[in-house]
Amino acid sequence: MRSGTPLGLTLSELEEEIVSQLCNGKTVKEIAYQMGLHVRTIDYHLLRMRRRFNCKTTVHLVATLQTGERSRREKVGL
Repeated sequence: MRSGTPLGLTLSELEEEIVSQLCNGKTVKEIAYQMGLHVRTIDYHLLRMRRRFNCKTTVHLVATLQTGERSRREKVGL
């Protein structure tokens, strides 16, 4: 598990990959195909992340995670 997310919460490597692919404009179906997983598996991970970060939509989740990443970079001076 890795840190650097808002509220000090962590993401697994799989969750990081899913979020990364979403940020690159991939659909859930494309992500599932690329990772060799079922669409429902990706949906399940997104649901768990939305609950963990208290986000109602996947768009809100991605925005929250991107904001956290920017905040972390600003603290380090990147």
